[in-house]
Amino acid sequence: MSTASEDVSEGRLLLVEYDQVKGEQRARITHRDGLVYTTIAAMAGVIAAVISAKAPALLLVLPPVSVLLGWTYLTNDEKVSAAGRYVRERIGPRLEALANASEPVFGWEIAHRNGPRRRARKVMQLVVDLVAFCAAPAAALVTFWVLGPVPVGLIVVSVAESLLVAALAVFVVLEADLRKPAAVATVPAPDGVIEQAGPPR
Repeated sequence: MSTASEDVSEGRLLLVEYDQVKGEQRARITHRDGLVYTTIAAMAGVIAAVISAKAPALLLVLPPVSVLLGWTYLTNDEKVSAAGRYVRERIGPRLEALANASEPVFGWEIAHRNGPRRRARKVMQLVVDLVAFCAAPAAALVTFWVLGPVPVGLIVVSVAESLLVAALAVFVVLEADLRKPAAVATVPAPDGVIEQAGPPR
């Protein structure tokens, strides 16, 4: 059985870990959101170059740039969500047990996922992500094909790029997290410690 001093030490370690996880989460959110503006700037630059040089082939620059930025965005977004899950499912319950709390600690980590319009916001975010990172480069490819004539070598390149854009779109949809969060319930354990009956995912 752990002593009171050991419990305090464990609690402090958990709080330090919480600070570290939230710090990484904040940094990734900043980086993730900045990628949207970087993508818009890249699109504007490519379009300006195409118009200035009257060279439709430059449109082929946009898909790989969008895929690279989109994948980086998606990776950071997944880590942001993973950090939230870790706090909800690992750090929070352990602190609840140490403190013998009657309610979940870090309640905001759970409450902000249970808003009445969460699914609508997630659907809208999915649409925005698809437009920014997939629809725009797809439109660039279609424009390139329509403007023709297109050299055979560039056709091969454009087809490969279209497959990359399609693959990114699949990953964006898979990572959208549109499912409804599971209800959070607490039940008393035999020793009186409050435990989560079903952590949200």
